[in-house]
Amino acid sequence: MLSHPGLRHLIEIAILPRACSCDIRPDGSMTIQILAPTTRDVELTVAGINLSTLSSSSAIVKLIAEIEEEANASYAACNKMPRQT
Repeated sequence: MLSHPGLRHLIEIAILPRACSCDIRPDGSMTIQILAPTTRDVELTVAGINLSTLSSSSAIVKLIAEIEEEANASYAACNKMPRQT
């Protein structure tokens, strides 16, 4: 398993061009917030990720793919909403 800083860095790099914030808690859980690249608004929050499930590279890749898919869906849904004037 990667160190916490190593895992955080790997996720941050994989999410580019979006920015993200990874909060690792003492109880072994992680919360990831995905930020819009231009506005830095929170696009997606994924909480309660159990770090013990991220013991292999394939598990980490799967998590990143799921987060990117959710972030893209969230972005698409927000951009389809009619704007109020």
